[in-house]
Formats: sequence, structure tokens, C-alpha cells
Amino acid sequence: MLRAGAHHFAADGIDAARTRDIIATAGQANDSAITYHFGSRAGLLEAILRAGVTRMEPARTTP
Repeated sequence: MLRAGAHHFAADGIDAARTRDIIATAGQANDSAITYHFGSRAGLLEAILRAGVTRMEPARTTP
């Protein structure tokens, strides 16, 4: 769901990205999947941003 969310937030814009599109792209059948896993749409966005920071951290700390 993180990849699907990142795709739609980047392609459609944070405000325009639809949760139904994110859920469908992620292959989820339940419309409540974002709320269940992340608490809210904002929680999904926060998880995406945290994952990105975590991936960049090694490069940031390498001399």
C-alpha cells in the first residue's frame, strides 16, 4: 500500500489523490484498508515519508 500511495500522491498530488484509487492499485478489496493499517490518509502519507527517510539515511550518514 505504501508504493500505491506514493504513486498516487506523486502522480495526482497530495490533495487530489483518492483513497479508493490507492486501495485499488494496492490490490486491496476493503475500502477501510488505509484506516485499518495507517489510521488515516494522513497516517499513510506519514508512513510513506518515513519509509523514504529511512531509505535515504545510509547515504546521508556516509562520509
